[in-house]
Amino acid sequence: REPFLESSMMHQYTVAFHWAAGQVALGSLDVMPTNTVERVVFVIAMMVGFLFGSTLVSTLSAAMMDLQLRHNDRWQKLRTLSQYLRENDVGRAIAAHVQKQVL
Repeated sequence: REPFLESSMMHQYTVAFHWAAGQVALGSLDVMPTNTVERVVFVIAMMVGFLFGSTLVSTLSAAMMDLQLRHNDRWQKLRTLSQYLRENDVGRAIAAHVQKQVL
C-alpha cells in the first residue's frame, strides 16, 4: 500500500469523507473500500441512507404533531360546546344528544 499522504488528493478527500460519514452514522465502518471509486459509491450510499432515515423520522414527527393538534382542537371545541350548553341551561338529556352528534 502507498502511504496516505502520498496518495492523490481525491483519494485523501474520499477517505476523510468516508471516515466522517462513519462517525455521523455512529456505527463501525465494517465495509472497507479499497479504492477511490468504491469509497465514492460507499459514501453516496451512506448519504442516501441518511436522507431516507431523516425523511422517515421527519414524516413520522409531522404526522404525530398533526394528530396531536387535531386532538387538541377537537377537545377545545368540545369544551367550548359543553360550556355553551351549561351557560344556556340546556337539559342534560338534550346536551348529551348534542355532544353525541358532535363526536
